[in-house]
Amino acid sequence: FFTDMPAAHIAGYVAQLDNMNVELGKQFGVPQGENIWRGKAVFIVFVNQASFVHFESKFMKLDRAATNRKHGICHQSGNGNVIVACFRGDDPRLFAQVLVHETTHGYLHRFKSSARIPSWLNEGIAEWVSAVVVRSSRVPQKRQQEAVLRLKQTGVIGQSFFEKKIEAWHYGVASKIIDSLIKANPRAFGSWIVSIKEGIDWSEGLRRTFGITPGQLIQAYGRSIGLPMIRLQ
Repeated sequence: FFTDMPAAHIAGYVAQLDNMNVELGKQFGVPQGENIWRGKAVFIVFVNQASFVHFESKFMKLDRAATNRKHGICHQSGNGNVIVACFRGDDPRLFAQVLVHETTHGYLHRFKSSARIPSWLNEGIAEWVSAVVVRSSRVPQKRQQEAVLRLKQTGVIGQSFFEKKIEAWHYGVASKIIDSLIKANPRAFGSWIVSIKEGIDWSEGLRRTFGITPGQLIQAYGRSIGLPMIRLQ
């Protein structure tokens, strides 16, 4: 954990990362204390956004304009290395939520294999566990509420939700779906993620573990928010 924050400010954030490890381990059957990282995960944490943008531009070779719109980034390498970079800014609760969210992407990259978890599921898990661990932040809940408001107006989630990288407003949809699945059957949820990491297509894994199709999953989400007629397109 490399940072320009005062040393006294670090312990709470590290404790939240440890709690994230525990919560994800519970879901996926990883014994507490088992190290899934390639040695260690590396955290580069700045107080100010300008330092974060400079780091991403100079060392990670990312475009400054794109980085300016981000609060944190999880860098995942083919060799298993994970580097999480972010900045604290003026809202420590938002920062804690971002830190846990981004680190979850690294955890999912390292868990069992490098098999890719689809964007909506990856982001949904990251939002879900950040809400569980960082209870002082209401960001995931606000995103869920904003998604409902949007869907009340449009009734359409969009085909891109399942097919590629999700849009920003989709985070609220994804986290609500994940939360519902875990509450309904946590054992099946863990088995589903394991099946994906073992090479099973996520939709086939969903059918095997929960007995439903992606379309039925969206229908169930719609009913849970009082909008049974929502659709993908």
